[in-house]
Amino acid sequence: MPTSEGGEKNEEGGQLVLAMTAMGEQFLLPRGTLIPRIVVSGVSPQGTIEVEVREGRLQVRLVGLEGKEKVLQPKALLLDFWATWCGPCWRAIPHLVALHKKFSSKGLTILGISLDRDPNAVRMFLRQQNIPYLVGRDAGGGVARSFRVRAIPTFYLVDASGRVAYSGVGFGAAAEELERVVAQLLEGKLEIFPAIGATMKPFSLPTPGRERVVTVKVEKGELVVESAYPKGKKEVQKPRLLLLEFFSTYYGPCIASVPHLKELHRKFGPRGMLLVSISLDRDMRRVVAFCVQNRIPYLVLMDDFLRGFPTAKTYGIRGIPYAFVVDSKGKIRWMGHPLALSERGLEALLAEEARAQTSSRGGE
Repeated sequence: MPTSEGGEKNEEGGQLVLAMTAMGEQFLLPRGTLIPRIVVSGVSPQGTIEVEVREGRLQVRLVGLEGKEKVLQPKALLLDFWATWCGPCWRAIPHLVALHKKFSSKGLTILGISLDRDPNAVRMFLRQQNIPYLVGRDAGGGVARSFRVRAIPTFYLVDASGRVAYSGVGFGAAAEELERVVAQLLEGKLEIFPAIGATMKPFSLPTPGRERVVTVKVEKGELVVESAYPKGKKEVQKPRLLLLEFFSTYYGPCIASVPHLKELHRKFGPRGMLLVSISLDRDMRRVVAFCVQNRIPYLVLMDDFLRGFPTAKTYGIRGIPYAFVVDSKGKIRWMGHPLALSERGLEALLAEEARAQTSSRGGE
């Protein structure tokens, strides 16, 4: 059963990073992912509520108790996983009602998915709160599992094609940001980044000891990693895969991920995967000591604390640790908590890269 939201402020990480618990945002479906089919018991209205993608278009089907159907094709769908026993969920409801009133006429549909076991508790709660948007009940928890819900409230904003445009755990502090994102999505102005299939954004960052500055970019359709050393020396790499991780030396879940990352580096580094970790610490000396103490064999870089961690902001980092896998063309192929990255997944991506390289040679 999912718990209510939790988290802690990472003081050393500055104002940017909310270091969520292991039950937080890093495990959610990545942006750009096509959502799984949803079937829930309708509470408001009664019957069944189904959400699926048909011929590239998001559809919400309302099937009444007497079999009558109504089909909606929203420009945006906001899913809210909640429960009547969850205090933070209660506090989110006024924000959701406000979003419904402001944007429902412009194409937004909101679906609250209750994780309560007792349908009567949900009906009574809805009568008391006078909730105007759709509400269904995920009695067995199957929908919540398919959306990787580990804490509530959890929300997903889905675009008209059925792909995740935005997601989050908790609501209060993110209410204003969500309203902005909803407005941009409805106006067709939202850039969905980072997202599966999106091209990575370039960055240049120093190592903790400032021995070199590393630039990661896409050049002529190829992923390029360029290291600039003192006195003009340069080194260029074109990895098959880039595993990019954001972390802090102060946060336990980041430290707990290190053995897994070291093993991935040991196994896949010789096969063309480059692992780069970006620290969100203030103190370079602490990061150097951390790397020595933990015998970090992969490349570690420092985001710019004085400028508010611009690289982490560009990559939408709201919880750490968080990682991305980028292919040789610079496309994001995977994103999430590093402990959720399996060897099997990397094997599959490397095999795909090998096939693409063979095919390219055959066409020359």
